[in-house]
Amino acid sequence: MADTEEHIPQQASVEDALEAKAIFDGLKPIDEKAAPKRKFGFRISRLGFGTFLFTALLTFAGLWVVLSRAYYIGVIKNEIVKLQTSLNEAGWDVAYNNIEFSPSYPGNLVTIQDFQFYSLYQGRDLKIEIPYVEISADLFNPKKITIAPAPEMTLTLRKKTYHIDIPNPLILIDINNHDRMAHLLVSAKEINVRNTMQIGDILFSAVRKTPATASGAVPAWGCDLLLGGLKFDKKYEIALADKIDMIFIDADVMGKVSGSRSYRSAIYEWLEAGGFINLKYVSLNWKPLAMVGRGSLHFNEKLEPNLHLDTSSKGLLESMDSMLQYQWLESKGVFVSKILLGNKAFKLSPKDKYLTVTAPIDFKDRKFQIENITVAKF
Repeated sequence: MADTEEHIPQQASVEDALEAKAIFDGLKPIDEKAAPKRKFGFRISRLGFGTFLFTALLTFAGLWVVLSRAYYIGVIKNEIVKLQTSLNEAGWDVAYNNIEFSPSYPGNLVTIQDFQFYSLYQGRDLKIEIPYVEISADLFNPKKITIAPAPEMTLTLRKKTYHIDIPNPLILIDINNHDRMAHLLVSAKEINVRNTMQIGDILFSAVRKTPATASGAVPAWGCDLLLGGLKFDKKYEIALADKIDMIFIDADVMGKVSGSRSYRSAIYEWLEAGGFINLKYVSLNWKPLAMVGRGSLHFNEKLEPNLHLDTSSKGLLESMDSMLQYQWLESKGVFVSKILLGNKAFKLSPKDKYLTVTAPIDFKDRKFQIENITVAKF
């Protein structure tokens, strides 16, 4: 009988048990709660975040200001070209020694040195010289344009030169969303035309009332003009007082005002469409004359004015006598018109020093008429 080998299980040694445990531990999933975590994030403080936000906003605002100002510099350049084209068509021109554009704040949008306005035709002797003109814009609203000429200028007229001092000249322009002028304001105080006259106040305002596309007899612009305290130099012989206390005009520009390639073309297109100026209220206080009225102002193809006013005044008869004495008016016309005016003159109050009279006043074809009688020719 063959010998058989008896299988006797062997007991694992301690070393074998430890080796198996090591292998088992290596395959077992890691306990995430027990495993240490590595931190890769970073912490931002409130001060740091605020500084970052402020810097970003400041950068955006600065970029917006620069881009906006650069855009309106382009608008101004186009208007300068249009203005020069318009003047050339009418026989005028402008010149300057230097012109600078700057989109950065607080610098001026435009600075013009040695600005000149003059005629291209011989025999029409008119020239205006201004040392500099500065054009700036509001910081956060570049549609608000400010034009500040130098406080002095020179006017040459008929070969005579006048030096004009304007302490605080100011021109303000508001531009609408269509890059068109919506409001214009011109103001100045204490103007001194040396050895000629002084003007206490000048104020002119023009406000767009209807869109440029509007047609028909509608008010396109509303305009107001105020001149106060005009005093003439004593060397001049003035028929009335040497001071005009006030001139005031409230008017509407009636009819479509188109945005043509030049201002001159736009004016003729406006006239061809029946445009005129409606004088809603006119006031003149030039002692002894005190006059109020309303009427209209038309222009012919040569842009010569045709003025008509229906007026009510005090001191008109006395003023006509004085103007006749200084040869401002013609004797024949004054004689006839005074007869017509005298027949309807009256006193509003027994205490009135001067008679009140209503009369039409016209200026047409270089003729000045009172009560439809020509009293002067120009």
